[in-house]
Amino acid sequence: MANKIIGDLQVTGTVTSLGKTVAVSVNGTPADANGNINVEIYNREEILNMFGILPLTRYGEINSDPIAVSSTGFVFNIDNPVQVFMAGKFATIDAFSVDLSTVSAPAANKTFYVYVQSIQGLFQYTVSTTEIVESFTNCFIGTITTDASSVSGNTIQKVTRLDIYRPSSTSKGSAIPVSTGLPSQPGTIGW
Repeated sequence: MANKIIGDLQVTGTVTSLGKTVAVSVNGTPADANGNINVEIYNREEILNMFGILPLTRYGEINSDPIAVSSTGFVFNIDNPVQVFMAGKFATIDAFSVDLSTVSAPAANKTFYVYVQSIQGLFQYTVSTTEIVESFTNCFIGTITTDASSVSGNTIQKVTRLDIYRPSSTSKGSAIPVSTGLPSQPGTIGW
């Protein structure tokens, strides 16, 4: 009989002797005469391959309007729920509001970095005054800038990534070069 245990290891059989339950094999690796099983430590790519997780991230619907945002003073809002696909999970992240003065006081004349993160399978927005390295579970979605008295601009936008790489028609960060225009027309790559 197969039992699911912590770590998503597949136990293919168990033997109970003298009150002790011993696994016969885990992920196809047989137990030795003492019931011990050596389970290899896998790297990130091997884990993705084993569990079939596509390292694709999508923030915002492809055919929808831009991400709706608003602000009053130093309070910044993402006005509507947004669909997210990250770390193999699809969900809708709720509308969001943050008083930037609670992130960094004073909030005047600063740049704030905005991320969507998957923490224990739950999506949340994170706002920071420092850049955070992107990963399989951390996606940069834009910046918020402030002047002396309020939010003065933002670059919040929809994101599509393959692992941490984004398509881009201009050279930036971990980008995959793409051309501008339509498939039926000649385009250019601005790299």
